[in-house]
Amino acid sequence: MKKIKNIFSLVVLITMLTFSLVGCESENDDVGGCNGELLADLSEKVSTTALTFVENQTSGNCVAYKNALEAFINAADDCPEVEDEVERLRGFLNQLDCNN
Repeated sequence: MKKIKNIFSLVVLITMLTFSLVGCESENDDVGGCNGELLADLSEKVSTTALTFVENQTSGNCVAYKNALEAFINAADDCPEVEDEVERLRGFLNQLDCNN
């Protein structure tokens, strides 16, 4: 159950990060190297794969979720205004074990 709560907390964090970056992008198309549109797409992918993994905790679903999370982190790495949040996501990613 703790794993499921962590996943939902992570989805909420990513969603909030994405909305803040997309909102900033409308004022300035190049926010510290961030691509708000790409982050929105990746955020949706993370949310979808997270929910799939919660519903059916298979190794394949875990790997899909982990890959989506890695892609989001890599894209958000160039966004200095969310540096701390990206580090939290990276910590969660490092704890995600798809072998169980």
